[in-house]
Amino acid sequence: MKRIFMWAAVTAFIIVLSACGQQLSKEEIVNQAASKDFNSFKAAVKMNMHIEANGQQLDQSMNFAMKYKKDPFLTQLTMHTIEGDLEMYFNQDYAYIMNPETDQWVKTSIADVEELEALTDPKAMEQDLERINQFTDVFEFERTEEGYKLHTAIDEASSEQQLSLVKDVLKDAMKENNEEGQFTIEKVNQFDYTVQLDKDLYLKKASVKMDVSVTVDGKPVKFDVQVDADYDKINQMESLSLPEEVKQNAKEL
Repeated sequence: MKRIFMWAAVTAFIIVLSACGQQLSKEEIVNQAASKDFNSFKAAVKMNMHIEANGQQLDQSMNFAMKYKKDPFLTQLTMHTIEGDLEMYFNQDYAYIMNPETDQWVKTSIADVEELEALTDPKAMEQDLERINQFTDVFEFERTEEGYKLHTAIDEASSEQQLSLVKDVLKDAMKENNEEGQFTIEKVNQFDYTVQLDKDLYLKKASVKMDVSVTVDGKPVKFDVQVDADYDKINQMESLSLPEEVKQNAKEL
């Protein structure tokens, strides 16, 4: 169940992050997304998940406060969960985690945490931007008082082409999460994806809601995930660095 939860969470998170950087008319927004450069941002992310597997049900809610810097690559995450807060830094080599039970920083190699590898490759963000091109034909485009909005809503009644598109995007996320071949997508019950920009074409909000039935190691699993992200300080963060006390005090697992 834990592996299923991590896959679903990272898959949804990747899709939301892939919204970073859109511009102008629907076609221009999608076509120029991959070339939109960004070096840093802050984000507040809310995630709610319901999973049904092996006769069990799991409900999980998490809030993330995230800071991202592209060069040199570093991400800071503060995760607020029912169990408590978890603070974390990760660069290309290591994940540094504050153990709330012992009040001790620990570190582990990114290579030992497969679920993080897709998020710790600086090139992965650019690849995610390119992925949004796949939604060009199905996005609805709307000009709002605040700026611009892209939205698509796909469910089991949608065309086979639209359903295949969602399955392909999820399969790509599986590859990045090193789970290809272990998860098989059986049915897309719902897939809602929304991106909102301000008038200066900076990303302000992104959300994805997925209700998908899959097979994991031959067993049926159903998961329902809702992720909402608010972005700020795109390309405006002055600095982000790994604190010296974290470097010095972190114990390697």
